[in-house]
Amino acid sequence: SKTPLLTSVTREGARENIALAGKMTEGTERALESLLESAGLQCSFDFDGVLQINSCGVAEWISFFREFASKRSVVFERCPPIIVDLMNMAPAFRGAAVVKSVWIPFECETCRVSAKALCELNPSVMPDLNKLQARCKKCNEPLTMTCDADTYFSFADGG
Repeated sequence: SKTPLLTSVTREGARENIALAGKMTEGTERALESLLESAGLQCSFDFDGVLQINSCGVAEWISFFREFASKRSVVFERCPPIIVDLMNMAPAFRGAAVVKSVWIPFECETCRVSAKALCELNPSVMPDLNKLQARCKKCNEPLTMTCDADTYFSFADGG
């Protein structure tokens, strides 16, 4: 049966970039299990295309990832808010992976438009969120972050 989660793998030197797209729901582990054999020792997961995740998908990811990450060095990139929330709630979701970048959700209070900005993380320094001042593409007013920064980045404290 067709799984709702799609993976595409590209190589960049020694690193394999695994882009995930779609829904992490029932069938997540099945969609990923071939990576246990095929993926190299240095991998990054790009979560930008993940639209939805449910408790079943979380459990299957954690089960897959525990085995996957045991023999590999792993980086997480372009994590949307749903993935960041999970890393904060369930540390096993991230394990020992290094989080390289996350999307920060913003909203324009004037236009009510939502937007996002990519925040590159440095493992040793907490992000300076004042530098992430984004502006509305419509009215050019400063955008307001729609997440609480301390809570949003709490996963970074442990790593």
